Amino acid sequence: DDATLRAALKTISAEQPIEFPFASAELTPASGAGLQSVAEAILANPGLRVLVAGHTDATGSPEANAELAAGRAGAVIQQLAALGVPITRLQPVAYGELFPGETASDAQNRRVEFEVAP
Repeated sequence: DDATLRAALKTISAEQPIEFPFASAELTPASGAGLQSVAEAILANPGLRVLVAGHTDATGSPEANAELAAGRAGAVIQQLAALGVPITRLQPVAYGELFPGETASDAQNRRVEFEVAP
């Protein structure tokens, strides 16, 4: 159900964040374990769609950050598809610098987060 998937995605994002180097849409090597966990959680909850939200730090223009955030969401979707998640269950969203983490550093704001789609 959506509550189970929402809780799993929140836990994975906290424990195994999906992060990126500065000004890059290339996943960090450490993101692999988190992506595997995300794929397993999505596949264990059939019928639900997931928003893949790309974020950036505040460096750069809003337009460049929106483009970078879209690239990050796209990179994650490609990896999840490679792990067996049907692409039709994934929806990219590019937030850029709009929603920084409350206590996050710039590096922690270079991330992708997940939410169950309405």
